[in-house]
Amino acid sequence: MDFLCLDFINSRWYITHKPFHDPLDSRDWLEKISTRYSLPEICLVKNIGELKTFRELLFHALLELCIECKIQGIYIQKVNDILANGHVQSVLIPKGGGYCLQVQHHCDDLTWVMYQIALSFSELITEYPIDNLKKCGNPDCDWIFYDDSKSHTRKWCDNRCASLMKVRKFRAKGAEKK
Repeated sequence: MDFLCLDFINSRWYITHKPFHDPLDSRDWLEKISTRYSLPEICLVKNIGELKTFRELLFHALLELCIECKIQGIYIQKVNDILANGHVQSVLIPKGGGYCLQVQHHCDDLTWVMYQIALSFSELITEYPIDNLKKCGNPDCDWIFYDDSKSHTRKWCDNRCASLMKVRKFRAKGAEKK
């Protein structure tokens, strides 16, 4: 299951691991995300710093939600401020012999991108079970994921972290025996 807000928030993982660079500084990554989620080209946004600050805010809000099952009011207020600045309207347009509703935005691209991320975040925590939102069990990984497995017992963000943690556990048992 894909969520714009999780892809955006998890991009911060790369800056905590030395060989990688922040994806928000990468034109290729920004173009990929823009295309994947039908956003204006984020790479043309001039104030990437504001996006980075917003990413940290959402990360801490989701981390609190994963650990304490609640979000501080300050984070909710910031998300609501972003949602209030979206300036969107639905317009009825003819389409292929029928009609459809199209959402149009009346704000700059940075505000629209932040609105879409805040909307994705809000939909994630209101329309899906919060218990399925988890932080990776690898203490060196801050990845937050939505556990859509049948049993909802996933502990790691992906197989690499799962393998790494199982190897660590196996080696620790071997060291205890010696």
